[in-house]
Amino acid sequence: MLGSIFTGWATPTEAAGVGALFSLILAIFYKQFSWKMLYDSLIDTAKTSAMVFIILFGASAFTGIFMSLDGDQLIATWISSVGIGKWGAFAIMMAIVFFMGMFLDWLGIVMIVFPIFLPIMDMFGFDRLCSLFGGSDSIRDYIAFPKNNAGRDVMLDAPGCIDQAQLDELHIQLVKPEE
Repeated sequence: MLGSIFTGWATPTEAAGVGALFSLILAIFYKQFSWKMLYDSLIDTAKTSAMVFIILFGASAFTGIFMSLDGDQLIATWISSVGIGKWGAFAIMMAIVFFMGMFLDWLGIVMIVFPIFLPIMDMFGFDRLCSLFGGSDSIRDYIAFPKNNAGRDVMLDAPGCIDQAQLDELHIQLVKPEE
C-alpha cells in the first residue's frame, strides 16, 4: 500500500480503502472473520472520525475568533508596515504553509491560513486561488507532504493560474528587490 502512495499510483485514501477491502477478504478467507470484529473496527473508525472532526471544529473556532477580533487585518497591516514587499510576503506565506504541511493535511491548513492570508494577498494584488494554492502548491506539496496530489494539481495548475509575466516579475524581484 505504501508503495502505491509513494509512487503516485494512489492517494492515501484510495490505498486505505483497498487495504481495508483486502483485510476483510483475507479475514474471510482464513476464517478469522466475526461480526464482533467488524463491530469493533466500526467503533474504532467512528472514534478516529470523531477526532478528525474535533480538529476541524477547533480550526473553525480558531478562525472564527481570530477574524471576529480583526486579527486578519492586524496581520495584513503589520506585513505592509514591515516593508518586505509583495514577494517577501509571498515567501513567508509559503514557508508557513510548508511548515504546517509537515504536520497537517491540506484541509486543516486551508481552514487555518486562508482567513489570515487572504487579506494579505488582496493587499498585494495576488490572485487568491492561483497564488496560494495553485502552481506553488505543487512544489510545496511534493516536498512537505508524503503523498501525491496529482488530481488536485491537475485542476489548480491549469493554464492561466501563473503566467509568464508573473514568473518574470518574481525573477526580477528575486534578482533585484525593490528598495
